Amino acid sequence: MNTYWQLLIFFFAALNPASAALAMATRARTTAAPPAWQLAIAGGAIALALYAATAAGADSFLDALDIEPESFRVAAGVVMATAGAFAIWRGAPEPVGSDSGFDAAVFPVAIPLLVTPAGLAAAITYGADDGASKVVVALVIPLVLGVGLITAGSKRLLPALDAVTRVTGALLVAVAAGLIVDGVRAI
Repeated sequence: MNTYWQLLIFFFAALNPASAALAMATRARTTAAPPAWQLAIAGGAIALALYAATAAGADSFLDALDIEPESFRVAAGVVMATAGAFAIWRGAPEPVGSDSGFDAAVFPVAIPLLVTPAGLAAAITYGADDGASKVVVALVIPLVLGVGLITAGSKRLLPALDAVTRVTGALLVAVAAGLIVDGVRAI
């Protein structure tokens, strides 16, 4: 079982709120685009709902695939390590598309900026181990931070957001290594 603070750190690293803010701050926005704060709040709500559904269905998902939670920990660690290495190497992702309407709250704000592959892998593995309610509570702070950073994102913050994105990527690699070791020991 993980403590709340451990889960908070794991999800902070997996979601990488600075990366989401950096990606949104560097996107070209059309004049018809809704304000960033509206997209961020709607995207954050969508992301929380997707993570909650993922964590709640973690046991069923693993049962359907006939994968033990311990084995999935290793796979989740690989996904998280890859995402962390990408963040260290490249910084923020560059999702395609335009922010011309509220559909931008779904793509790119919710998916892939706030709902990341590493975050989904973490939600499944920790949902199976610790339960959906503990996972959802641990996700609230990183999601609120991501929404806040997207809302406040400005060109002045780009160097700081890039640095935090890369450091958070390094933290994700470390968390992933621990998850892989834990999964291998449990098998």
